[in-house]
Amino acid sequence: MKIETNNGTVEVTMSGRLDTMNSESILSEIIDKIDEKNKNIILDLKELDYISSSGLRVLIKLRNKVTELKGGICLLSPQEFVVDVLKTTSFDKLFPMFSSKEECSEYLK
Repeated sequence: MKIETNNGTVEVTMSGRLDTMNSESILSEIIDKIDEKNKNIILDLKELDYISSSGLRVLIKLRNKVTELKGGICLLSPQEFVVDVLKTTSFDKLFPMFSSKEECSEYLK
């Protein structure tokens, strides 16, 4: 996982799996970067192969945190399996998905 901050946005590039084994540490790392100056999140999921219910909980906690700060969150280029999980759980209604970073950035303005 790679985390950068850029113009008020925390940009997270995830790869591999988001599951019970790593969800708490990933959540903690991202939460540590969110504050009044960095209250938006772009989650780049193009290299994320798998997401479990623990991973979905991470998404909800991140959404709740940025909502408290009046920020936003969007998902960038999730793979087909991840999209299927998001649609099955109706998370696609909570998390806007875009195919380009520019679209995510525009959404978060």
